[in-house]
Formats: sequence, structure tokens, C-alpha cells
Amino acid sequence: MSLENFKMPSFLIPELYEKVLIGERKETTDKKVPKTTTLPSLGNNQKKILLVVKEENAVFLTEEDLTFLTGILTACKLNMSDIALVNIINYQTTTYDDLVKSFDPSITLCFGVNAKQLQFPIQCNHFEISTQQNKTVLFSHPLRHIAENIEDKKRLWNCLKTIFSVK
Repeated sequence: MSLENFKMPSFLIPELYEKVLIGERKETTDKKVPKTTTLPSLGNNQKKILLVVKEENAVFLTEEDLTFLTGILTACKLNMSDIALVNIINYQTTTYDDLVKSFDPSITLCFGVNAKQLQFPIQCNHFEISTQQNKTVLFSHPLRHIAENIEDKKRLWNCLKTIFSVK
């Protein structure tokens, strides 16, 4: 399935707008996540897939990036119920270990967030699939960059085909 001609199914819209997606940003002070509190997330995390973004202009993602992400998920035979989407813009001291404790992901995809920022135990390049303690991790450019760059879109798709066994 091509992501370029993706149309969002109508049944998905109410689920996407269950929570506020786009709104005015409040303060951008950095907040440390208490170990007993979960980060705000979008999605139900049914398949233990965590998507981490760093988006300054929306609560989770801009409308354009959300549409692009939905296309990616559909191509991988996933939907918003399968994932947890976290925007760490106001939680920049959050570590990979914090995310694992909060969401217990089997797969973590990071868009616009690098390994060093999350204090990931090893250095990873973009589009380099890493496995740590039976958990798969992929770091990538921001969604907006990938949507506009055909080569990086292909590189991401090749990684996703490997991670999700998609043909």
C-alpha cells in the first residue's frame, strides 16, 4: 500500500478525536515524569507499540503529521488502538527506561528524538533497528521530514517491513 494516496477511513475519526490533538501550547517548561505517573498518550497501546515524538506545535501531532502517521500504521496493518503516541516536548528529561516503565513496549519508534536524548544504552543511527532486552527500537527523523523526503520514506518503510513482517 502506498502512503502517498492514503485516505483515512471514517470509522477512525471519532477515535482519533477522543482526546484533544491540536491545541494551544501552554508552557514549555521541562517536566520530569514521576515514576508513578504515566506520560499523556494517544492510543490504547493494545499491541505494546510506543511512538515517541517531539512536536512543539501540537499536543501530540499536527494534523498533517497525524494523517501521515495513520497512513504508516495502516500500511503496517495497525491502527491507533494498537499504539501509544507520546509527545515528549514538555518532558525532555524522560529517558528510555521511564518510557519502558510507563508503557512496557515491545516496539518503540522514535520520530525526531535521538538515542542520546532518551539516554538509550547504545548509540543508534537513524533507520538502524536495535534490539535491547527483547525490545525493538528504531530512531528516525521527524514525521514531517520523512513525509517530504522520498529517500527517507523508503528507508523507514524498509525498516517497518522488517519490524512488522509486512510484505
